[in-house]
Amino acid sequence: MGKRLKASESEINFIIEQKGKGVSSRKICDMLNWNHSRKSTVNNVYNKFLEGSVEKTDELQDFEIEKGQLDVLCESPDFNVSNLAKRLRTAQRTNNQLRKIQREVFDSEGDTEYDFASVMKDVVKGLGKVQSVNTAPLKLKKKKRTLEILFSDLQIGKITEHYNTEVAIKALKYYGQEVLKKIHEVQPERIVFSALGDNYEGFDKHGLQSAISTDTGNSEQLTNCIREVWKSVLLPIFSLGIPVDFHGVQGNHLSSTIKGMGNFYEGRQGWDFAIYSAWELLAETMGFDHVTFTIPEGIFGTYEIYGKTTVYEHGYELRGQGEGALQKLKEKRMNNTKKWIDRIVIGDRHHSEIYGCGDSVLNGAFFGIAQKGVEYSGNLGFNSNPMQTMLVHEPTDLPNVSTVVGVHCIQIVKGYGL
Repeated sequence: MGKRLKASESEINFIIEQKGKGVSSRKICDMLNWNHSRKSTVNNVYNKFLEGSVEKTDELQDFEIEKGQLDVLCESPDFNVSNLAKRLRTAQRTNNQLRKIQREVFDSEGDTEYDFASVMKDVVKGLGKVQSVNTAPLKLKKKKRTLEILFSDLQIGKITEHYNTEVAIKALKYYGQEVLKKIHEVQPERIVFSALGDNYEGFDKHGLQSAISTDTGNSEQLTNCIREVWKSVLLPIFSLGIPVDFHGVQGNHLSSTIKGMGNFYEGRQGWDFAIYSAWELLAETMGFDHVTFTIPEGIFGTYEIYGKTTVYEHGYELRGQGEGALQKLKEKRMNNTKKWIDRIVIGDRHHSEIYGCGDSVLNGAFFGIAQKGVEYSGNLGFNSNPMQTMLVHEPTDLPNVSTVVGVHCIQIVKGYGL
């Protein structure tokens, strides 16, 4: 028996119709209110139609009742039946009108893209060196390797002994250059960019103490984060033409509750979501079709690298320290998903820990030097090495062998300009 298509009859008809008009799979997903990860379903439906194993039908959409039947029910002497039928008839008419409008909007493909692009040009206006970046794909001898880039705890706007917004921007430029060097060295067939949250500090995170230990307000921190990470890190990576899977999860510094981590759909309620969404819009505007964005609705997500499943989250829910604490958090996520999970990567703790050949990773932060005890981390006795982690993966069929064949630590402090 063939694999069942994960689409209703009306959705199949719609996909066939739109693909016949030349509409992209990504836009069809938008029109159906699907996640972009279901582009493969769209392609599968249309390929089966071309093969003749799926046919377009003229039947009504599976959620509709024929108009004649509804009209009869609307005249029923039973008030409950007639009232329900009238409400259903109104709902179906409204739904059909909305579908018609939606199709007309997406059928005027050129005008829609032009308007969207013109709006986004205003958004990226003034991004300086963005226009000077060579966006031609890099001709690499792509090897059977995947480069996993962990990015967390930038917390731009924060002030420490050696860290502030100006230093953070310098550090981002250095970080971006080091990432590009590693990409040229590894020559991967795929890049997984795992953004683990806490992208800006938040001047209200710890009340008055945060207000005096930040050099900018929240709106400026948000703007600086979007602009500087895009310019120095994401745009150069995306411009190489290598397929990139971007995964972005919520941190506690930009949570909906300000303090701690929210509990309800926090992946959509926190401000990291706004940052990731802005980067996604910029990528779409630049025409980077080889880049896909995944932003979980909750506080963790998973991705696959050569058959191994990785769970990623900010790390706020980590209890305790060391490899055992990471293992327990991974087991909690296996209980959540009811699936086996091979690896776990988190941030949050502002220092680095790597266990089991890169299968359990605690990523560092862009700051961490605290020699004098003049701010929160230093007062608690922390004094860590500012760093970020990259891991090289290769496929393997050997038992109990990790796909990780290389771990690279970028020493962020080298970009401080000290």
